[in-house]
Amino acid sequence: MSQRLLLLDLSCLTSLFKPFSCKSCGGKLTVISDTHKGFVCQLKTVCLRCEEVLSKTMTSKTLKGSCHYDINRRAVLSMLNVGLGFAGHTTFCETMGLEDLTEKSFASHVREIHQASDRLKTAVLNKAVKKVYQAHGKAEGDVLDIAVSYDGTWQKRGHTSKHGLGVVIEVTTGLAVDYHVMSSFCQVCKKSGDYGRKIIL
Repeated sequence: MSQRLLLLDLSCLTSLFKPFSCKSCGGKLTVISDTHKGFVCQLKTVCLRCEEVLSKTMTSKTLKGSCHYDINRRAVLSMLNVGLGFAGHTTFCETMGLEDLTEKSFASHVREIHQASDRLKTAVLNKAVKKVYQAHGKAEGDVLDIAVSYDGTWQKRGHTSKHGLGVVIEVTTGLAVDYHVMSSFCQVCKKSGDYGRKIIL
């Protein structure tokens, strides 16, 4: 069974521990939360009588090789995938009553997501090029004369999207061997007022 993440009301979790008692004094147990970091917090099982902390855990694991938590990374990636960004993240958290990430933390996740995506993109394109060479019976590095088709798409339907993507597809294998992202909008130009640098599609 694959692991699933849950949004959980703390009061429901507290009621789950009601039948249990403290091993030291026999008092009733409760669950409290502290050390909030975005969607992550530390949960503690505490005795209501002697106030002994019986156990504690963070509500998400950290990512391998990173100090960031998995659930926060997923939250940022979700906002990026639906095109909402930090403003959408803040609105979502306010509506749900959740602790939100700071803008600095959100940006840090975005940078790491971009770096991981860039590594994946490079690996996939290299693999595609290798397969194209194999399909034509040529050694990698040789100059290869191939037939390609070119297709493009927009970020969203209609003619309102500011971002587009063009893809070069090798005809024999049907694999994408190159791509180019285009934009008719530049945030830097908007802030500086230099609209002459805007790229026209």
